[in-house]
Amino acid sequence: HLQVGDRYLRHALTIWRAVALADNGRTGEAAVLLKDLLPQLDKKEEAVLEAWAHSLLSQFALDHDDVPAAQAWISKALVGDGLQELEQDADSASYIEANLVNIHVLVRAGKLPELRRAVATLQSWVEHAPRRTAWMDIMLMRAKAAEAWSEGHRTSALEQLKRAMDQAELLGVPGLIVSAGQGYAIACLEAGDTDQAMAIVARLSTWNGLDWRVAWLEARVYRALGQVSATDSALRKAQQLAGDRVLPSDKAPPYF
Repeated sequence: HLQVGDRYLRHALTIWRAVALADNGRTGEAAVLLKDLLPQLDKKEEAVLEAWAHSLLSQFALDHDDVPAAQAWISKALVGDGLQELEQDADSASYIEANLVNIHVLVRAGKLPELRRAVATLQSWVEHAPRRTAWMDIMLMRAKAAEAWSEGHRTSALEQLKRAMDQAELLGVPGLIVSAGQGYAIACLEAGDTDQAMAIVARLSTWNGLDWRVAWLEARVYRALGQVSATDSALRKAQQLAGDRVLPSDKAPPYF
């Protein structure tokens, strides 16, 4: 039993190493690490690790603008024992993140019926969670915004995104604030509200030298304002911080 526990811990640490590599812009190396790990996992004893790895691989595929690969990986994460164990995990973070990655994939793939089902599933789970948290509600708001936007209900989507960012700021978790603000700012730009997008970027400015998403948002705002030199400078900074990620194109839908 101790050996099983040791192996599980070793494999979990490998996944955390992949997360750390991705955080440092080395998503390609992170993906290789996880792909090498998958055949070593016990499908029964380590189902939750397998689902977690599949979800991360889907995110890394999105980071490289490879939607078909992202679809393939997330479909593996959302089936079987691993999904159930993710769902029952103590903090439920990996389960919700896997669902949100799936929602992002469905938005990018333009699969609206599947998107509606995915959002309904997440909403039902959050509403029946034994310990419902503000973090869960923020992730649900972002999911509902993705659905509303994809259905053409932009005002509703913007309202959800505003609430998500406001709640994220109250919670005070930097990564959550940036991810919520990213979707909100891009949606504002798409809706023609450059002033509001500028205000959001100002709220995120604390992280503009640390997080590629903030530098990229700055570039998008500068471009909307017609400031070519400032756009180029911000894009260079964004790519430096993004590492091997492919920066989203201006035509990509908001990343909720």
